[in-house]
Amino acid sequence: MFLRSTAKKVKGKTYRYWKLVENVRTERGVRQRVVAHLGDLASFRAEDWQALAERMGEPEMARALEAQVEKGGKRGRPRRTVLELYAQPQPDSISIRLSSVHWKEARDFGDVYVGLELWKRLGLGKLLQELLDAPGAKASSGGRRSEVPLHLVATLIAVNRLVAPRSEWAILRWWPKTALPSLLGLPVGKVSDDRLYRALDAVWAHKAEIEAHLQGEGERLFA
Repeated sequence: MFLRSTAKKVKGKTYRYWKLVENVRTERGVRQRVVAHLGDLASFRAEDWQALAERMGEPEMARALEAQVEKGGKRGRPRRTVLELYAQPQPDSISIRLSSVHWKEARDFGDVYVGLELWKRLGLGKLLQELLDAPGAKASSGGRRSEVPLHLVATLIAVNRLVAPRSEWAILRWWPKTALPSLLGLPVGKVSDDRLYRALDAVWAHKAEIEAHLQGEGERLFA
């Protein structure tokens, strides 16, 4: 719904009257239907604007309605800023009030996504899952299997080495600022420096198999 005005001149003086209008779909296309005739709104008070806004289903837009009326109309029509932003959305659309949208907790995405994609295309994710976490694979150090899949922790370390190499301790501060927690499905609180070191030890035990796999992938990709 929005406001629409008509102007009428009487003895050289212009009077402007307002209507509450909504767009409706008909067989002949979209048409405007008058919901209520509001009359001259120049004498409206703050509480009147609030009551009108609540009637329109948008209690927070009272000041915007008042500002629209203060701007007036042109040739009996409202300006182009007719508060369409506050119109009720059609079933296949939504309205976004930009003043209520803000940006927070930004995450680095592009570089880690590329690194993760390379890791997958080289088949390293599948290989390490089979070597470290598949049924029958050797348990992690200490004779127990980690509640966090070691192949995912190894993936985290490898992507870091590719895009922003740093120590295991520094990785703990780096990776929550990236999209890796979401991309890998790893809770930030579940990854500690102990798990990073444990993953490195587990991967090292399969060094020969990993190198043989990479050699095969290199021959396949580059002949």
